[in-house]
Amino acid sequence: MNGERGYVWLGRLGSAVADVFVPRRCIHCKALLTTPFGGDAPGSAGRPGGGEWPGGGEWPGGGEWPGGAAPHFSGLCGACRHVLHACEIPVTEMPFHIDAWPLAVRWVFSDGSPIRSVHHAFKYEGRPELADFLATSLMAALRRLAAMDDLQQGVVVPVPSHRLRILERGYCQAAVLAGRAARHLGCRAAPGALARREHAGSQTRLHAHQRLANVHQAFQVRSVPDGDPIILIDDVVTTGATLHACATRLQHAVNTGMPTASRPTILLAAPAIRPPLPLGRILRAC
Repeated sequence: MNGERGYVWLGRLGSAVADVFVPRRCIHCKALLTTPFGGDAPGSAGRPGGGEWPGGGEWPGGGEWPGGAAPHFSGLCGACRHVLHACEIPVTEMPFHIDAWPLAVRWVFSDGSPIRSVHHAFKYEGRPELADFLATSLMAALRRLAAMDDLQQGVVVPVPSHRLRILERGYCQAAVLAGRAARHLGCRAAPGALARREHAGSQTRLHAHQRLANVHQAFQVRSVPDGDPIILIDDVVTTGATLHACATRLQHAVNTGMPTASRPTILLAAPAIRPPLPLGRILRAC
């Protein structure tokens, strides 16, 4: 059992054990769930929680679940899953554009949505099993915007966390997300390609220029991953400073160690939280 699968398995086991002793509540609205293992009525149509996505069985970000199989997903009541199914999930390019990276995808959801609650539980509440839903959605978004049918020759690289952060949260969220994304795409993951040199601290209260300065020297490339494209994934993006720093390091390593003709494409992908701001203040009409 590799590390990523182990984290997900332990997350599911922990959830199942907790269900026996403590009634489970919906991740989003906190209503009691009616089945013993963290779900409402079982689904029947191969979608998370069951039922068809509006518009011919497609998920809101576009594209269908591969092979008709849904990722493991639990924790929302039927009402919140209904809201989730009806959500429009915009998929946009990130607001920064750098010539070296032809595509930087952000899968955007609102701060008050059930998807936000799922993401928060995955990131902060020890629910690694929720990575299935997030990774499948994110990779469907990447496939849609990249217009690349064959990503199986690629390699997925997670943004690394500092060991202190991993000890605090129990697992590296980006690594788990990358592992599930690689499984979805049918390619491999390279969780050790990047390393974090130092603990940069929380980025949540820093402005964009402060984030860039904070993480500029925080990462190093241990090995250039073998695959094309290289898909760099983080568990969340706000200003893009962390992804920018990691991509810069990867690009430098690729340019230094490989001839121009064989250099892989680097794609960036991460979920993004849209704050509940007036539309006029939301850039790029997310």
